[in-house]
Amino acid sequence: MSVLQKLKSVLPVEDEGVTRRTYECQDCGNVFESAKTPDRAECMECLSADVAEQD
Repeated sequence: MSVLQKLKSVLPVEDEGVTRRTYECQDCGNVFESAKTPDRAECMECLSADVAEQD
């Protein structure tokens, strides 16, 4: 879990109406959530744009 994800889990963040997707980085294996579309999502751990959307 990235630092940003840890902060969001502790702090109250309101994101109603935002579709969050789960991605897996193909370079480092990090699994993360993002509201970005698959063509704009990047891994927050290694900054790779080679990510795959999880079902």
